[in-house]
Amino acid sequence: MSFNSYQSRYSNYSYYAESVNKIHDKRSFCSSTSSYSLTKSLFFNSNSKNKNKNIRRKDFTKSTREIGRGATCVVKLVHKVNDPSMPFALKEYKLSKTKQNIDERTFLKHLRNEYQIGSLLHHPNIIETFAFLMTKTHNHKRRKYFVVLEYCDGGDLFNTIQKGELGRVEINCNFKQLMDGVNYLHSLGVAHCDIKPENILIKNVSQLKIIDFGTSEIFKYPYTPDTIKKSRGVKGSKPYIAPEQFQKTEYDPRASDIWSCAIVYIASLFDELPWRVASLEDFDFLRWKKERRNDLIRHIPDGPRQLIIQMLNPDPEKRITMEQIYENEWFASIKTCISGEVQCHDKKHLHIKPEDSEI
Repeated sequence: MSFNSYQSRYSNYSYYAESVNKIHDKRSFCSSTSSYSLTKSLFFNSNSKNKNKNIRRKDFTKSTREIGRGATCVVKLVHKVNDPSMPFALKEYKLSKTKQNIDERTFLKHLRNEYQIGSLLHHPNIIETFAFLMTKTHNHKRRKYFVVLEYCDGGDLFNTIQKGELGRVEINCNFKQLMDGVNYLHSLGVAHCDIKPENILIKNVSQLKIIDFGTSEIFKYPYTPDTIKKSRGVKGSKPYIAPEQFQKTEYDPRASDIWSCAIVYIASLFDELPWRVASLEDFDFLRWKKERRNDLIRHIPDGPRQLIIQMLNPDPEKRITMEQIYENEWFASIKTCISGEVQCHDKKHLHIKPEDSEI
């Protein structure tokens, strides 16, 4: 399937699917809210919230330019008023501008999910979330909501893939950084649930940053660390969604994230997708499920091919786990630039051209 045609057809699918799931699952808000506070108190310094509680919209400049746009928001580049050298990405939401028929309560749940989970995460491959802001007005349709994020100057992985400038070394480095970020999320009991190139940004030429936690779920509670909370419903963007999500049964969201990461690797390697959607209605996926045959996958180099095949096992119970991925010989051999093992400005290892990155 063409990588470019996917974006135009399914760019809004992720938020729509999450909204429908939450409308029909009245338990989701209560369970996730309780887990936020528990996870925060156990894993993170409570002072991080207090440090940002007095941040206001007027502390930032008006937008210098738009740097991104989604189905429900616009992302703009701003600076601190008292420090022009400090850029931030300001994600602006407005209920009246949403394209789907979504009520305000569901819309605010999505925002709360993105901020409350995002603000707890601190890892080199995870975007930093600094503050949640809201304009004061009694007219809810005129009300604006903002999330202040770390600014990444290299754009998203989708556009980088489309430029066709990534070599195999860069693709492998990107893949390991992606897995490092997802592994960190899973270690804290968080599943991303919408891994795709559009949700991966690039900073400082070669450092990957995972973004957008609006559809994320907490699957492990601090007081029951050995119990995995299963997910229900379809979450994510169609070509990256694992097949078990379409079965209308509970599933382990960690396995679904692993599936999505494998599809991102294939998209990076070939600028194409192996199938339109991982359901039996799709011929390419049906052939993969029955015969383990796919034209793209068979052309993956020998080293990563076996790992990707294991990550794309249609049976989530037999799919490779995160622990097993890190034990894979090929995966363990990947060098990453942010760890200092390789130089990102070397001609053989350049994620984006330096002149393409914007400061």
